[in-house]
Amino acid sequence: MEKPSFAVPIRGITKKGARLLQPIQLTIGHTGTDAMLVVRADHEEVDRRVLSTGTHTFSVYVDPVETATQVRLDYEIAGKSDSADVRVEPVRKVEIFILPHSHHDLGFTDLQSNIEAKQMTNISKGIALARATANYPQGARFIWNLEVLWGADLFLRTKTESEREELISAV
Repeated sequence: MEKPSFAVPIRGITKKGARLLQPIQLTIGHTGTDAMLVVRADHEEVDRRVLSTGTHTFSVYVDPVETATQVRLDYEIAGKSDSADVRVEPVRKVEIFILPHSHHDLGFTDLQSNIEAKQMTNISKGIALARATANYPQGARFIWNLEVLWGADLFLRTKTESEREELISAV
């Protein structure tokens, strides 16, 4: 097996299911036929995949560390094995909220007719997502705000009566 070009700890935490995990990005070059790659972190299997010929970049995940820790990564592929030591640093745990929005920049990012179509689609999708998540717990429901009233005005002027009622009801 070729030694990985690099193994880089990522300064971040991700949530997979109910577990918080810290990623380590691997780049591994492989020559030859498709072969099973097994990656272990401190003797525990953390990834198994088939690698084709070429260079592959992907992440493996370990438990978050509280203090700087040396993690030993062992790689096995096509009957060959190798290892690398990676220093994993603690990461401050933060929660990031993603706010869906649609920026109104008429004529700057695209033709006006294309922006109009995108805005109409965004409004319809926003209404559908809000309706689909209406019974979710508070804080988990889809909420979307129009940046300017131009989109709502265009929607009300160009859509069918039932679509207009749907927007008014959603508001």
